Amino acid sequence: MRPIVTALFGLLLTAPLSAADSPDGQIMAQRVIGKVHDQRGDTIFELHNGDTIKPQDTITTDDKSSVVILFSNGAATQLGAQSELSIEKFLQDPFQDAIKLADLTEEPTVSTTKLKLNRGELVGVVKHLKHDQGSSFEIETPIGAAGIRGTTFSVSYYAAPDASSFSRLFVSTTEGLVSVTDRARNAFPAAVGKRVEIRAARVANRPPRQRTVDLPVAAQRYIRQQAQAVEKAKRLTIFKKPAPATKPETAKSAATTPEAPAPAKTNEADEKKSETSKSGKTNDAADNKKSDTPKPAIAPEPKKSAAPAKTPPATKDRKKESK
Repeated sequence: MRPIVTALFGLLLTAPLSAADSPDGQIMAQRVIGKVHDQRGDTIFELHNGDTIKPQDTITTDDKSSVVILFSNGAATQLGAQSELSIEKFLQDPFQDAIKLADLTEEPTVSTTKLKLNRGELVGVVKHLKHDQGSSFEIETPIGAAGIRGTTFSVSYYAAPDASSFSRLFVSTTEGLVSVTDRARNAFPAAVGKRVEIRAARVANRPPRQRTVDLPVAAQRYIRQQAQAVEKAKRLTIFKKPAPATKPETAKSAATTPEAPAPAKTNEADEKKSETSKSGKTNDAADNKKSDTPKPAIAPEPKKSAAPAKTPPATKDRKKESK
């Protein structure tokens, strides 16, 4: 029994991580036309070519505006005018080399993409996904969803203006296959050259209506034109290899360690002046110290005693006495 448990535990340790355990992938904006805004939390800013988009962002376009949104798994969508798209989730296994989107024929690593079209329309081009390894690409709307399996497609959603009208969802395909589900979880395939239409009332207990029709030639031409614009945006885009995560200790020390202040520049005159002032101060201090030191007392010299008076020689007196 113990060998079996050990073997199972080893398999769990060596099993590859699923896309749900992967880090966030990279997303970029290209071919921005008109006014396009990105809402990130409570901050709203205008998008420009080459700007980074992050999961949980919401992209909105004004009238006569559009943007191509590129994903590092090779997928791309063009968001049309007066539209709103939320990037709810984009996870991707790390890749080893830089990714040039124009060269991809399938996604480089396993990924999970979940978008929500709140209003408007988009045209998407998704490369072959690794479905057998867990990859998925889904676009949700309030009344239905589209599951993409590597194709060229279009999704449009228009909310009901009032309670008496219907919200409408159109999913069209010009290449590949898309699986459409309504809010009751009924599935409808959208084959090439077909369009699935779903109409739903605001009242939740009323079942949605669905039908599949041939895609008009004009609509097919429009989707192909938008797909060409998406492919042009891919030629300009290269996703770099993700940088390794920085250790928290290193990042913290680098952020908190202050730089040493640069020494102040001084000219020769200032240096001489400072040296002179320093030496002057030193001499004055030495003189003051010397003057403050008490001088040693000098003992007075002893007075010389007076020399004894010389006595006159006795020779003359002796001569007088002899006479």
